[in-house]
Amino acid sequence: YQLCSLFKQEAATQNIPIIFISTLGEPFNQIEAFAPGGVDYITLPFDLDKLMVRIDNQLQLQAARSEIKLLNQELEKRVEERTLELRQEL
Repeated sequence: YQLCSLFKQEAATQNIPIIFISTLGEPFNQIEAFAPGGVDYITLPFDLDKLMVRIDNQLQLQAARSEIKLLNQELEKRVEERTLELRQEL
């Protein structure tokens, strides 16, 4: 949990999705893993195919977030440009 917390505090590593794998399956343990920024929690033993699907899911979510961030930045830029144009027209 401490390592996850440290990763989430650093700009270079804060966007890395962290999936916990543990023998501890109690809800308390899972909540503890999500609190510092974990994105998923898998208990042992696990099925490799399910693990790969979860990893793929997290990578797709990360890519979607990046795309949304870029689109939002572009939209904000367009709004600023249009606002300046409208002010100049007045």
